[in-house]
Amino acid sequence: MRLHLHSFALPLVLASLPTYAQRPATPTPEQLRRQMRPLQFLAGTWQGDGWSLAPDGQKYPFQQTEQVQVRLDSVALLVQGLGRTPAGQPVHQALATLSYDAATATYRMRSMTHQGQFIDAQATPLPGGRAMQWGFAYPSGGQVRFTIRLTPEGHWHEVGEFSRDGQKWQQTLEMTLRRTGS
Repeated sequence: MRLHLHSFALPLVLASLPTYAQRPATPTPEQLRRQMRPLQFLAGTWQGDGWSLAPDGQKYPFQQTEQVQVRLDSVALLVQGLGRTPAGQPVHQALATLSYDAATATYRMRSMTHQGQFIDAQATPLPGGRAMQWGFAYPSGGQVRFTIRLTPEGHWHEVGEFSRDGQKWQQTLEMTLRRTGS
């Protein structure tokens, strides 16, 4: 009986070894911090103005504040945005985390709005540094992307775009923010 159990158990153990061998190594905090360095330029409190394009084609001005905090020992950013009309009425409130996902080797932005909408977006640091792009598939079809660049003057310049086919893009938002705090 003892020999029979070993004969049965040995193939199970051997069959499970490739599963363990294929698991990616857990990244160290230092490896995660290194991946997040290209996005550290976002940290701080930012304020400024912009416009967004409504479905009717009209541009609506807004005032925007973005607070970006480095969290979890520098392996994540916490982003809180608040947009207001020129009269001071809130029109956009969002909270997001931005981090590196070592399992998929991608940057992830997970956000929610004050209206209970959730977005799981991919983000990419852009070549040359001090710039990133993030975007997602729009629920009713098409794609949305946002490109953030730090200007030579140190301002946050962001452009939002929409595409139905992923080829032709229409600008839907633009804002320029100045750092007002760290």
